[in-house]
Amino acid sequence: TQAANSSLLMTGSQTANQIDTFLESTKENLIAEAQFTGLREYLTNIENGDFAFSGDVAVTLATLASKDPTHILSYALLDRDGGVHVTFPVTPVPQGVDTVDVVPAFMGVNFTVEDGMRTSLISGLPYVSPVLFDENEQAKIFFVTPVYDILDHSSPVGLLLVEYDAIILQRLMENQNELAGIDSFGVLFDENQLHIAHGTDPSTLYKTVAPLSIEEFERLIDDGRLPNLPYEEHSTDLPDLSEKLSNTRVEPFFTAIDVATGDRINQVAVAKIDTIPWQVGFFQPRDVFLSIANQQTRNAILFLGIIAIIITVLSYGATRLISSPIIQLTELVEHVAAGNLTLQVPVLTKDEIGRLATSFNAMTSQIRSLL
Repeated sequence: TQAANSSLLMTGSQTANQIDTFLESTKENLIAEAQFTGLREYLTNIENGDFAFSGDVAVTLATLASKDPTHILSYALLDRDGGVHVTFPVTPVPQGVDTVDVVPAFMGVNFTVEDGMRTSLISGLPYVSPVLFDENEQAKIFFVTPVYDILDHSSPVGLLLVEYDAIILQRLMENQNELAGIDSFGVLFDENQLHIAHGTDPSTLYKTVAPLSIEEFERLIDDGRLPNLPYEEHSTDLPDLSEKLSNTRVEPFFTAIDVATGDRINQVAVAKIDTIPWQVGFFQPRDVFLSIANQQTRNAILFLGIIAIIITVLSYGATRLISSPIIQLTELVEHVAAGNLTLQVPVLTKDEIGRLATSFNAMTSQIRSLL
């Protein structure tokens, strides 16, 4: 069990580091991209009242999006007030209508994420959102970083935004299966204990571990933090696992059941994500890693059984070897006692039995002489 805990925690920590690396590297790349002269000049012009569309900016965003077309959903340039001016894919704009009037401010995210974007403009630091759900129930993650004035490197004039499909986290988690041993798998939970990645059971995605209250359920849906599922379908109904996940700062190791393993008890180790308040739980059924000890026990029992049989056989043989001369001597003594003084005991050994036989033969000889 200690070996399984160590292996699960090590693999869970490696997985957490990979998620941190993805989040950090995406932010660093976005910071570098926000330095592109064309993007800074375009937003500087908007800040100065020049709203002329730039095809070069649209091409730049398309080029940036092409580095991961599978998971990048969109790129966008936002002004200081959150107005969206250029996007890729290009948002269809009716003639005579400004792009800002077509795409909602701050991409239509909820107020919590909007606050994060505004804070990014003030602090100058990049921002990564939690997993959010749009009206089509698609899970997304937003990364934003300030874009600075073309002449003033300390004055933000807008934001560069990239929108990722959250399924990228699922792909990353699936790559970790069995790294901690046979049948081991990882699960990624957000701060609301929402499954945002599951190594072996994608059917759990975007469901909470335990049922929420009606009020909490409705609040998270309004905030875009839960898909708009019926209340009875929003969780995997594992309150014991939920309770233990809430206590991982005190006890990172515990046992629990999971939807993917049915009634089998799992050993679980939990590692924290540094960049965002998520945690990775790495699971392995106890019967898998304990099967080694059970097999060793069966082997030991078999080995001890064979040894017991050998000892029994050897003991029986040794007993026969020792007792046979005594039995033979006893029979001859009985014959002599019955009056047959002509019998002699064969002396077969030089040990105590042999000396006893010699002495008995001498005695019978003396008795015959006296008679």
